[in-house]
Amino acid sequence: MIESIFVGGAAFVVLSVAAGAALAVGLVVGPGLAPWIAAPSGLLLVVLLHLGSRLLAARRSVNMELDLANALDLMCSSLRAGASFLDALAAATEETSGTLRSLLIELFDRIRLGEPHGAVLADLDQRRPFEGFRLFLFALGAHWEGGGSLASTLSGVGRNLRDRLDVRRRVQSQAVETQASVAGILVITYGLAWLMW
Repeated sequence: MIESIFVGGAAFVVLSVAAGAALAVGLVVGPGLAPWIAAPSGLLLVVLLHLGSRLLAARRSVNMELDLANALDLMCSSLRAGASFLDALAAATEETSGTLRSLLIELFDRIRLGEPHGAVLADLDQRRPFEGFRLFLFALGAHWEGGGSLASTLSGVGRNLRDRLDVRRRVQSQAVETQASVAGILVITYGLAWLMW
């Protein structure tokens, strides 16, 4: 859901291509640049908008997974203290915000109203805003089908989410150097083309 909005969504692609075309036409009409310089500038804007949208989507996904890990820790503490699942879910919902909060509120309301657990989990899984939430739903479904300690199951899911976030941060930090090199080469190439023109 989130990535379909920010990365690769049809509306975003149309808007970014329109912005790139407008920039290219504006550079040809306004300062009178040659089309062979204006067209790559428009294309560069499209690429930068796409990369920016991917960065925004990745940040939102990381923030949601971190919020979910924190909510799971709170739920585990509540469950170990003797609270019911719905009470623990309500406590965790109060501490979260944004899209995750609306998903947890929907999960809480639908379970409280007596809908079948499998139908609720399947419906929420269809929307699957991010992998961590799907893992949480899978753990709930496995617990409701098989039983066992929900606190330890959710604790394992929270630990898994934090490990995934740690690996993602390490990979991103190692990729920064490569991305800076590519950006430097692009700037030098366009600078040389502009000087030659």
